[in-house]
Amino acid sequence: GGNPVQINQLRGIDTAGSITIQGEGTATTNLQQGLCKSWIDFKGTSTAATNDSFNVSSLTDVDTGKFTVNFSNAMSSGDYTICGSAFYSQGGGFNDTMVVSRDTTQTQTAAASPFYLYRLSSSVAIADAQEAHILYHGDLA
Repeated sequence: GGNPVQINQLRGIDTAGSITIQGEGTATTNLQQGLCKSWIDFKGTSTAATNDSFNVSSLTDVDTGKFTVNFSNAMSSGDYTICGSAFYSQGGGFNDTMVVSRDTTQTQTAAASPFYLYRLSSSVAIADAQEAHILYHGDLA
């Protein structure tokens, strides 16, 4: 039992903003590239509300099933990935899963991510989610 190593900041030796670490087997991976840069857990029904989040300044309820996450710290461009999960609740049960999709009527920018929530049902309708979880990966500005 020695003392644990405590640090406030890691910097790469060759490139300050890039740290390569050993991955599985013999592969290496870039630490900064692999981190989730933003996430949100929110309620989308009635008045949309954020339950918890990271690097999110606000959530905008655009329309039924349409939301925009606004980042506290912007991405470097609109070229970042979005993924997530959500569920639709009808009559108190959690009977439908949902698909998260970029909103093609709005431009995804470095500062914001517009997206739809599609209810997976016979109608495949855009709908508000009882709860949604969205993750963002890419480069911060």
